[in-house]
Amino acid sequence: DVKKSGGETAKPFEVKKANEDKLDLSNRATEVGKYVEQVKNMPDSRTEKVSQLRDQISSGTYNPSGDEIAGAILKDEKV
Repeated sequence: DVKKSGGETAKPFEVKKANEDKLDLSNRATEVGKYVEQVKNMPDSRTEKVSQLRDQISSGTYNPSGDEIAGAILKDEKV
């Protein structure tokens, strides 16, 4: 027992258990997680195309027109 000054006995020290951590994901986050997993499991279907373009560039036979280059740049742009 620990005695306080004045002769009183101190109360024993209590150890309180900390609250457990909890993680709640929104429906959107869960949905996005599913899509990410699906994309990770998809085969790389562009490998053949990349290989062909690499060979054309190496051999000097890849010569896209200015219109093709501009079209590729602007393809995903919203005007």
